[in-house]
Amino acid sequence: MTIEADLPLLSSVPESSPNTVRHISRREPLDWLFQSAAAPVIEIRGDRWTGKSELLARLSAEAARHGWSVASGTASAQPFRSISLGLFMDALDEPLAGTGLPDDPFGRYQAFRAVRNLLESLSPAGGMLLALDDVHRADEASVDLLSYLLRHPPAGRVVLALAHRPRQTDPGLRNLLDQAAARQWAHRLTPAVLDPQEALALLPDDLSRSQRERMLDVTEHNPGLLKALGSTRSLLGADGRALPSLPLHVLTETLRDFASLSPASWLVVRAAAVLGEPSDPAALGTVAQVSDEELRAAVDELTREDLLRTEGASPLLGFGNPALRAAAYQSAGPGWLFGAHARAARLLAARDADAVRLAEHLQYGAALGDRDSAQILLTAAGLRQWSDPQRSAAWSGAALALGLSDEDAARARLQLGGALTLCGRLREAMDVLGPLTRAGGTGGTGLDAAHWYAQALRLTGAHEGADRVLTAALDRAASAGPEQRAGLLAARIALALDTARPVPDGPVTALLSTAEHLGPVARAGVYALSAAAALRSASGEHADFHAVAAARLLDRAADDAVLPHVEGLYWLAGAEAALGRHNAAHRHYERGLRLAESGRLRVLAPRFASALAGLAPTAGRDLPPAAEAAEVPGARAAATPATPSTAATATAARAATAAATVPTASESAPPPGPAESTGPAGSSEPAEAAASAASELSRLSKRELEIAVLVSGGRTNQQIARSLEVSHKTVETHMGRIFKKLVVSSRAEVAAMVGRSDRGPEAGR
Repeated sequence: MTIEADLPLLSSVPESSPNTVRHISRREPLDWLFQSAAAPVIEIRGDRWTGKSELLARLSAEAARHGWSVASGTASAQPFRSISLGLFMDALDEPLAGTGLPDDPFGRYQAFRAVRNLLESLSPAGGMLLALDDVHRADEASVDLLSYLLRHPPAGRVVLALAHRPRQTDPGLRNLLDQAAARQWAHRLTPAVLDPQEALALLPDDLSRSQRERMLDVTEHNPGLLKALGSTRSLLGADGRALPSLPLHVLTETLRDFASLSPASWLVVRAAAVLGEPSDPAALGTVAQVSDEELRAAVDELTREDLLRTEGASPLLGFGNPALRAAAYQSAGPGWLFGAHARAARLLAARDADAVRLAEHLQYGAALGDRDSAQILLTAAGLRQWSDPQRSAAWSGAALALGLSDEDAARARLQLGGALTLCGRLREAMDVLGPLTRAGGTGGTGLDAAHWYAQALRLTGAHEGADRVLTAALDRAASAGPEQRAGLLAARIALALDTARPVPDGPVTALLSTAEHLGPVARAGVYALSAAAALRSASGEHADFHAVAAARLLDRAADDAVLPHVEGLYWLAGAEAALGRHNAAHRHYERGLRLAESGRLRVLAPRFASALAGLAPTAGRDLPPAAEAAEVPGARAAATPATPSTAATATAARAATAAATVPTASESAPPPGPAESTGPAGSSEPAEAAASAASELSRLSKRELEIAVLVSGGRTNQQIARSLEVSHKTVETHMGRIFKKLVVSSRAEVAAMVGRSDRGPEAGR
């Protein structure tokens, strides 16, 4: 007879919902688990880093408070990690000292029975709790002993408390835990999802609300992952950017999950980190340089360890969370990474991947003198200058290092200087742009270099120098295209607004004359800047006219189109605040902050944060309640040491703009906007219908309202996910909640309700 002989058949297990799990919050008392009728098993289940160990520690403390004896062990603890019965040795070191496990089944049975008797003898009158953590990592003998104890619980008040990850736990042990729950021998617990305030408390205080919201979406309130993201102040590559370095304590904790991997699995998981998500098995095998047999075995091991996951029937593989990918990448040596990126680049080039995807690997894996790779890097740098200037700068620099023609080298230096400016690395930017600016000429490169150089000077507080550079460039720009000339004129007007100087009529008139030759979003930027300039001249009527036109154009535009012209939102919001439209100003400042942060535009984010912080005290009751509109703007400005005047100039410009005495929107109806932006100024629905719809929408959370407004603008779930930088699954979850709260069954009904409330597409931006 074997010790498995009395394992009941699955068909004999009562159907009493064995998968029912009680969610335990951090504040919920646990004394009910230690009443007179305590169950012999307490199972704590959950994914990695959800707080299982913390809940098990609370459970142990509560047991001790009730006078119980407590013994604790961890499956991965040293020095018992590789010892047979290591989990129990860690928990019961002295009583089990010298205990061996016989090879024959009957000897094992006797040994297991002896441990059961030992637990009964160690249990005092009050009871004994055996708390075992990381059971999914337990050695085979420990699993066998646990299985025996689950089928034959010790007599008396002995409770086994097991914390584990079900995905990785031995299937036979999971089956026994299901049976114990079905027979009501076990309490099934899981750490409750953190509420928003608990989750936010785990993140640094100097992150803005929009940054923290994105982190909450990516982590789904997982406490361990929130701490990891907070420690790096990034989404750890989940936002498509380069992987940052994890702090040593986070890296060490994360790599615990990789400790038992085979050599081939190490190669495959690092290849997955290089390729990004999702990856197909064929690509993993090529980059990892393993055989098909080794690849299949590695994929089996990595999915069993829950390091890589598949979605449904798809063969594509992704990491369980972004910290795992960052740790796998960081654990690889630089030599191996160079080779892996080179192999990935060759593979993706054969698959006709786009320039941005290739640049992620060519940055590390291209050979010196490879001009084809340099051209790809240069193209990718241009595409990402505004959405990710850090990588744009890295790719421009890499292209220059590989070797380019004189013309392409000038273009690469221009892109590098612009990206460095947006990153806040202003001294470096001026070193790169200075020679291009001093070369002069009426060509596009020289004028654009002068524009960026003047921006860098302006942001360092060298206003006189910036004015000289812009004046000289405008003298050479008579034959330049409308976009270049408009950019130089706008920069000169913005400089005057920043320094509280009078704005000359000439540049404003010249700027407006270029508007008809520009695209809609660039034209909106012209109108926004003209509105701010008109307020400086105390011309409220003109300011109102241009602010309405700018708002209509910007509110219609997608985020990726607005990003290169995001400063237009700043000038528009400042004008709206001065005109008394505090709700609109708040929305536009907040959208600008979100866009600046999503693109990591370090020179612009502090301006929007400072403006938002300054708007609340002056807005009064007109400003809708918004928790933490802009956290610690001073700290955000201080994060850009090369731009000491950023927050100060932002505040000064807003104050100077608001100083003009102009009629508010409620006192004077604005004149119609330009022909291309005409449209209904308000809702055609009766006021009662609008009020009713607004009341319905007030049930939604901030994120749900944002998604509802995007739905009303005709966006698909995929487009919304890209716009908000969340997963498609997250959007679907929010949509389900929106339908339930609004009691609707279609996207059309959601859009109609948003339209009746007169929220408009801008409310979700």
